[in-house]
Amino acid sequence: MSPTIVTDLTLAFLEMPPTADGRSWAVATDFLSVDNLYRALEMGPYAYLKESVLSRFIDEYKPFIITVLLAALVLLLQLAHTRRLLEKRTRQVKAMARREADQERRLLFLERNTTVSQLSSMIAHELHQPLAAIRLYAKGLERLERRAAASDDVLQVVESIASEASRAKEIVERVRLYAKNRRPPGEDVHVSDLLASACSHFAASTLTNGAPAMKVRIAEAPRFTDCVLHVAALEMELVFLNLMKNARDARATDLLVESEISGEREGEEKEHAAGHAEIALRFIDNGPTVTEETMKRLTTALTSTKPEGLGLGLGIARRIVEEHAGRMSFTANAPRPGLTVTVVLPVAEKTHEGDIEDHASNAGAEALS
Repeated sequence: MSPTIVTDLTLAFLEMPPTADGRSWAVATDFLSVDNLYRALEMGPYAYLKESVLSRFIDEYKPFIITVLLAALVLLLQLAHTRRLLEKRTRQVKAMARREADQERRLLFLERNTTVSQLSSMIAHELHQPLAAIRLYAKGLERLERRAAASDDVLQVVESIASEASRAKEIVERVRLYAKNRRPPGEDVHVSDLLASACSHFAASTLTNGAPAMKVRIAEAPRFTDCVLHVAALEMELVFLNLMKNARDARATDLLVESEISGEREGEEKEHAAGHAEIALRFIDNGPTVTEETMKRLTTALTSTKPEGLGLGLGIARRIVEEHAGRMSFTANAPRPGLTVTVVLPVAEKTHEGDIEDHASNAGAEALS
């Protein structure tokens, strides 16, 4: 229907005369019922009611929503960046604290090492004469006992006293040489003799100190009894003895010493050559399971795993081995309990089988304590 027709109809209705009861056409002023009808039918101005609330909200506030989301994204990125920076700074601070702690431990270790060195020099100087007197008295007593036809047991005890006094005197001499910054001369010695002597002194120290029993077994490698080292014999013996005592202090009941000679030149059945041949001695104990913390303390050698220890024993032993062109390493026996200490030393420059005495009786020595 065209607007003209609507206008004409409206004017015609308005110009009609009133009815008998006074009713007439007029312009409507109350559209509430119409509005309610539109709302109920969701038509006209209420057609938007057919749409969901969420979509209508998004359409109405789309710019604001986009702005909020972008601001939240920027805030999250900033928080992530701040967290990464904080973690990085935390790691740096912790690393710096560890370095400072390690440095402090090293300084304390050096200070303690210097103090022990000074005290050792003083003690060595003071013990030199008493030890010489003990050895002299023991030798004199031995001569008197021989003249008096004393029993073999008495003579053996006197000889042991003189031997131990001589050994103590040699240790004191080594300490004095260290104090003078001088190295003791090296000598050619069979590795089997060194281990047998260390086993003997270990057994004696165990009986003297009343320590728990620990069995020491030596597994001979091929040509083990022929192997000769050019070392300061007493120092190397003390290294082996220190490793045995450490295993015993760790409550091990069995210590196996394995050996392996490597780097021999082909066609030389009777000779080892320096720079070509090495002997690896592995001290394998069955002590408690070694933790990562214990391994770290062993490798740093700045602290001791024993309550009464000074943390110097393994450090000194490692230094002695390294001064003889060797190396020392530690390996946990995982998954089995215990620790393996490997000492690698170069074999003497030339060792001929014809020049070697029979050391079979010493090489397979066992010490029961």
